[in-house]
Amino acid sequence: MKTFTELTDHLQTAPDAAADDITESRGLLRKGAAAAFTLQSRNHSKSAQSSFKQSLTALTGAKGKSAPEKLDALCEAFEGLLAGLDEMTKQLNQTTAVSASSALLNERTDKEILNLLRQSKTSRRRR
Repeated sequence: MKTFTELTDHLQTAPDAAADDITESRGLLRKGAAAAFTLQSRNHSKSAQSSFKQSLTALTGAKGKSAPEKLDALCEAFEGLLAGLDEMTKQLNQTTAVSASSALLNERTDKEILNLLRQSKTSRRRR
């Protein structure tokens, strides 16, 4: 990885090569952001599964018990369900963040788009 000073020197001496470096850095950022958000999404998914299993255990453990104990088990199961749903919402937010970061970091600069347009015009003329 280049330091800021090395990058600015490189930008001044070779602007075309610097554009490639920036594009490469953008790709690295996109991959890193997607990996980080995906990891958080997976962690929330595991936490939601754990909460749902806890709810199921509370309900299955209440069989054959008295009414007040069943009511307590039912309350515990609802708490587990709500915690699981909260984790699923967080998981969805992280999945959305993966998509958003990929889309934002994948945008082409105006200069890149103009170069592509020029290339397509010259290739049409050659035909």
